[in-house]
Parts: sequence; C-alpha cells; structure tokens
Amino acid sequence: MRPLVLFSVAAGMAAALVFAAPAAASMEVEHRLEIELVPARRLLIGRDELTVHTDGRERLLFFLSERAVDLQVEVRGRPRDVSFRASFLEVPLEAGERGEPVAIRIAWAARFDDPVPLAPVNTDNPGFGVSASITEAGAFLLPGSGWYPDLIEARDRFPRIRVQAPPGILAVTSGRSLGHREEGGFSISSWSAGPAPRGLALAAGRWLVREKAVGETVAAVYFTADHLDLAPAYLEAVAAYLELYTELFGPYPFEKFAVVENFFPTGYGFPSFTLLGGAILRLPFILERSLAHEIAHCWWGNGVLVDYERGNWSEGLTTYVSDYLLQARRSEEAAREARLQSLRNYATLVPPEKDFPLARFTHRSDPVSRAVGYDKAMMVFHMLRRRLGEEAFWGALRDLYAARRFEVTGWDHLQRAFETRSGEDLSEFFDQWVNRRGAPEIELQGVLRTRAGEGDWVVTGKLAQGSPPFAAPFEIALETAQGTSRERLELRGREAAFAVRLAAEPRQVTVDPDAHTLRRLSPQEIPPTVNSLRGGGSGAVVFCGPAHFADLAATLAEALGLRDWRQAAACPGDPAAWPEQSVIFLGPPAEPRWLARAPAAAGLAGRPAAAEPEGEIVFAVFAHPAADHRAVAVFSDPASPWARRAAALIPHYGRYSRIVFRDGRVRERETWEAGTSKGVYRWMSSASGRSDS
Repeated sequence: MRPLVLFSVAAGMAAALVFAAPAAASMEVEHRLEIELVPARRLLIGRDELTVHTDGRERLLFFLSERAVDLQVEVRGRPRDVSFRASFLEVPLEAGERGEPVAIRIAWAARFDDPVPLAPVNTDNPGFGVSASITEAGAFLLPGSGWYPDLIEARDRFPRIRVQAPPGILAVTSGRSLGHREEGGFSISSWSAGPAPRGLALAAGRWLVREKAVGETVAAVYFTADHLDLAPAYLEAVAAYLELYTELFGPYPFEKFAVVENFFPTGYGFPSFTLLGGAILRLPFILERSLAHEIAHCWWGNGVLVDYERGNWSEGLTTYVSDYLLQARRSEEAAREARLQSLRNYATLVPPEKDFPLARFTHRSDPVSRAVGYDKAMMVFHMLRRRLGEEAFWGALRDLYAARRFEVTGWDHLQRAFETRSGEDLSEFFDQWVNRRGAPEIELQGVLRTRAGEGDWVVTGKLAQGSPPFAAPFEIALETAQGTSRERLELRGREAAFAVRLAAEPRQVTVDPDAHTLRRLSPQEIPPTVNSLRGGGSGAVVFCGPAHFADLAATLAEALGLRDWRQAAACPGDPAAWPEQSVIFLGPPAEPRWLARAPAAAGLAGRPAAAEPEGEIVFAVFAHPAADHRAVAVFSDPASPWARRAAALIPHYGRYSRIVFRDGRVRERETWEAGTSKGVYRWMSSASGRSDS
C-alpha cells in the first residue's frame, strides 16, 4: 500500500515528521541515487541504481510520484517493459531473477511545484499541504512525495546519494555527509544513509555550514548568511541535548544531527536532522524546548518506530522527556505549571463529544488531536513514572530503546517493557489510559471537620467522580495553621471516603494540589485564555464589528482554526445575548458594563481605538457571562496597521488571557487567576472549638 506521511508538532512550532514503515519488510534494497535539481524549471532529474535482494515474488512494486515522466527502467542492464499507473511502478521479474540479488536502474524526471506558504496564519497542520517543491530559494521533498522510487515492503539503505544543483545550493538528507564541493559549474552534495525504514527526505538551500564534534556524532547547522550568527548557540544546544538523551536512553542512533534552515515556515524533525523555517530560528523557545523535542524524536519516533495502526505514542513520550523534563529541571514550580497547563489544554481544547482514545491518535491535525496526543499522553507518562519510580521508568525506556531500535513498536511493547522492569501487571493502567477515551471529573462531597479530643481534629469526606468511573490515585492536601499534611487516596469506584486525623485546626482541603493526575478540570479551574476560543465544542464564534473589518475577522478565524464562525455588524454590547456562542469584539464593546466587572479590563471598556502606527493593541479573553464553556474576547484596535500581524500571532499564545502588542510585537502577556475548583473545600472561619462544615 502507499506510504503515508504523518505530521506532528512540538511545543511552540517545531514538529516531527514520521513516515509509516511497511508492515512486513521481506526484502532489502540498496539505492545509489543521483539527483539533479533544476530550480529555474522546478525540476528534478533522477537516476537510481538499485540492488534488490528479492524474495521470490514475480514482480516488484515501487512508489514513484505520478508527476514522473521520461521513465526508463533496466533490469540487469537490459530495458524492461513496466507498468506505471497512479504513482505505482510495477517491474516484472523473470524466473531466474526471483530470490536473487537483482540490479535495477531507474531514470526519471519530475516537476515539483507545490505552492509554499510564505506567511501562513494557521499552523495546526505544519505541512500546509506541501509535499514537494523545488524553487529558486530552495528545495523541499518529503518522504512519501515519491521523489525517488521507493520499493514497497522493503528495507532501504542509501550507500550513495549525490545531489547536483546550481552553484551555492547545498543539499541535506538523513545520514552522513560525504562532503560538499563545486565541480563543473555545479554544487555537488554527497551523502550516505541507511537503514531508512521510513523513507528519505531531501532539502536544499543557499546555506553556509558549521559543525561541531560531539563524541562520534557530528552536530551541524545549515544556515543562510542572515542567520549564521546563531550557529554557535545552536551547536552548543545540540551537543547538550545529545549528551542528555544518550545518558538517559542509550547511544544516539545516527551519524549526525543537523539544524537546517528552510525557505518557508516549517518545523519538521527527520532522522538525523530538523528543518526549521528561518522566521522562527531566533525565537527563544526553539533553542530552549523545541530543539530538544526534535532531537528526542531521534530516539522515539525515528529511532524506535511507531505502529500507527495502534496509536502514536511517540509524541506524548517525546513531549514528556523534552518540553516537560526541561521545565522540571528548572524548578518544581515550573514542572507543576507545565502539568497544570497540559490539564488546561486538554479540558479547554477537547470537548467531551470530540474526545478519543490515545490508541486512535496518529498525528496532529487540529487543536483537539494535539491536546490528546501531546498533553493527555504526556500526563499518562507522568503518572506511569510516579507509579513505577525512577529506576523502573527510565530503565524500561532504556530497555525498550535497546530492544526495538528501528523496529515498528506499539503501545503493547511499551507496556511489556514497563511490566518487565517493574514486575507489575499494568494491564488495567494501559487499557484505561490508552484504549479508553476521557478522564475522571472529580468533586469533593460532604467534607466535615470534627474535634477529636484535646487539640486533635478529624476531617472526613468523599471524593466522587462521574460514570463510568476511572481508577486513579489522588493526593489530598489538608492545610492547617501549622502546615500542610498530605494523604494518598485511591479512587476506583464512583466515590472514595477518607478520614484524616490532624493535630491542628484544618483550614482547607485540596485534591491533587500539584496536578499529578490526569483529570478533566471543571470550567471554574480554567482561567479564560486564547485557547478558550478554540475549544468550545459546538456553537459558532461571533465576531462583532463593522463589515470593513471582515478581513481581520477572517484572518483571526483562520489563525485560531475556527471552522464555524460568522461576523455580525449589529452587536449588542452584552454577550449574554449569545449564550450559545463565544464572542470576539473587534473594537471595544458599546455597552461594556459586563466588561467593567472582568479582571484587569482597564483600558478596554469605552476606550477609543488608537489610529497611530505606533499604537498599542490589546487582545484580552474573559469568561462568558452566560455560559461556562464559552468565552468573550476584545481586540482593542482593529483599525491598527499592525492588526493583521497581531491576529496571526495570537494563537501562539494560547495559554494567556491578555496579550499586548506594540509595533506588531508581543510586549506583555498574562493569565488571569483561576476560580475555585470542585476539588477544593475551604472553611471560611475558625471553628472556635465547635464542629462545623
């Protein structure tokens, strides 16, 4: 069957691209590729000399782009009649060629001209629909685009890859660089790669190269002159992350890791290199988190391969060992905030009716799939680590990497690795968190405090959840004047009772105070943020503003990934008039009485729009006054010349409630305080020796 290209995105903008491996690789093939890039004609001219170790079948089936022309095929030095339909090239074998190594030569040409987005607004699908494009600025050829003949059901090696291009254009792919040189008026880039069970990507551009040795691995950057000043910082970061993950998981599986600048906005991770749009290279989160995510994918996703038919586990694991682990190394408070943000993302972006099991997650395509495959899965790995302990958790990952390197691997392989290391039966854990949709929604009920003799108190109550119930561990924190006591409670049925004896008067009971357990937060626990506009489930988002702001509304809707929205020129000032929709005011609302009661709303209610190019734009999100699962936002100055740029940037700050732009750049950002959780019970006053609730 035709290979599938699957996309996924890391925190920020970086993404990992992985390629579905054949279900049964019964043959081996060695490619000796010679590629000529002709950017002026958007043309690739190719020749592949293959040695195929056949397995007795009567014909070989290759995947090659349907754009291929001038096709010529030779078997053992002689032309062979072939069939080429709908991207499938069928090469018949004679009786003496079956079960033997066979030399095949395939020549072709193809024009690759997918339009590339130079200023995309929405980044939910990091591919932007581009699979192959050759331009004067560079080349971008994904696995699965058919830029070379890919033998179905075979394991590929590429001992030689030679790419010829106009002077100054270098080519990068997986594997080891054999050098770049100028020859005969052309630029020649030579590579050797293998094995490559998920296909090969190729990129080209006008780059300068800087390298650094990290043990036996080469760290490299391929940057344009505009960004070459960033090379030292990137090389140091690559070296640090390679050393970190080698210590955690085992030897790095490739010869190099290269950071390659792309000519249009992307954030891809391939075996041994990442392809980042030049526009994001200077963003601080790329070096601090996203680069680590892509390097970790060389172990998980491109090292240990993913069985997509049974769910993509690699995004959640990679997020946990990169984005989350780096926060945890900063401080426990940063780690807690990262866990809490994942819970907020899951609750905000995944309405219950759109939820689905991790076993069905394959790749990120929208906010829902991203929150399930990244945030929910990250929390599952965190709970597993807390349950098993440090030695068993990290040891199981090392065992898995050693045993499954370059093997297609499913959730069941992970389960067995963790069971072997821990000695525990984890069937219930994996069945519940991987094969079942949803998460528990909890509530404290019947909480009482009672004096139990001189100076002692007893706190009793129940922790309840909806049906069908989950089995989950919860920590309960009991705050007193003398400090905080913590107890562990296992919630397995609809409810679990607790009774805790304390030596001081209790003031507050909090369930899961450090956000260690996957659960669906209640609306009261989630401050209104940009993400609140993206995950409201059914119900259109209404843009309130004059008709001449239609372009701005369309830009913001596209950036937020809104499929159901409309613009209303005549808008009541109070969004309570639309209890079924979230509302975005393009300009301050005419009747801002509800806004005056919102947090930090100063400067938005009744404020005249600024007209100066240097003006300020404030985008702020508030709780809907008439609906728990809706939100209201104000875009303060839709007439600003910076309005469209601000609208395109807003979704990148999904966790924030208020964003301030000046000159088209983000200058301030903040998140409102959350409300009271159903998992918190607070006594308002001292009992003064009395029993109360």
